[in-house]
Amino acid sequence: MRSYASDMTSLPVRHPHDPFFGPPSLRLLVALEEHGGMGAAGRAVGMSQTNVSRTISGLERHLGYSLVERSHSGSKLTPQGLALVAQARSVLAEQERLARLADALGAGGPARLELAASRTIGEHLVPGWLGLQAARAPETWVSFRFDNSANVARLVRTGQVPLGFLEDPRAPEDLASEELCRDQLTVVVPPGHPWAGTPVFPRDVAAVPLVEREPGSGTRATLDRVIPRRARAAAELDSNAAIVAAVAAGVAPAVLSRLAVARAIEAGEVAEAVWAGPELARPLLAVWREGSRVPAEVRDFLNLVRADCALR
Repeated sequence: MRSYASDMTSLPVRHPHDPFFGPPSLRLLVALEEHGGMGAAGRAVGMSQTNVSRTISGLERHLGYSLVERSHSGSKLTPQGLALVAQARSVLAEQERLARLADALGAGGPARLELAASRTIGEHLVPGWLGLQAARAPETWVSFRFDNSANVARLVRTGQVPLGFLEDPRAPEDLASEELCRDQLTVVVPPGHPWAGTPVFPRDVAAVPLVEREPGSGTRATLDRVIPRRARAAAELDSNAAIVAAVAAGVAPAVLSRLAVARAIEAGEVAEAVWAGPELARPLLAVWREGSRVPAEVRDFLNLVRADCALR
């Protein structure tokens, strides 16, 4: 027999706390934690100090315990208040997502966000970012253009995308940028190559033809910086996967991001040499136009990327 009790408990019902935990009260609690005082919190949320005190006192009477410790030196949240703030942040974030979804539906569909990324980032980091985005903000539809770092900067510079991700030893001077993390490059060779598992110096790499990325690539720019003079390339390819395949086929060694070669090394398709020169790394950068208005969806996606890169 079907039970109606479970159906009834799943329906949204009015809770006694509802009048006290609306968005203004939640924002005030968060502001108290962030700004550390009644006056500063009130200014942050556009509320007079009198109304701040009235709101907090009303919450405390309703709950039956203190949320704020008041003293001559200022005010700070009690442990109970801090616990509520942690949950309040989550509730406010969900309310913001709901509001954006409502706006998107009224505009005829989900918000669309078109970004750009270098091929290394696009092949190895963007899929994970899209998975995080789908879980956190499914109301926003995200697409990416993949190109080399120079062209990603051009897409941002010309306003074709609001945000780009690239790897380059030098950030574009005419764009705002933020370093998200560092990407290590490594020397890879065919299995059985004399360099496999042994130290190699810049002079060794400079003396032999390499399979290289094309000019404009951040990988190529890093190689040009570390080994500016070297033998003529054995081949120039604009695909990391194609370079890995060429190395595995015995064409020549290559210098690529660890992100691009990790699986091939693990599978035994290529081998890694031990780099014995100056740092062979470059920053992974987010870039956008200086002074441009950055939409909320773009800021949220960048925050998601920051959090992911902080774990690497």
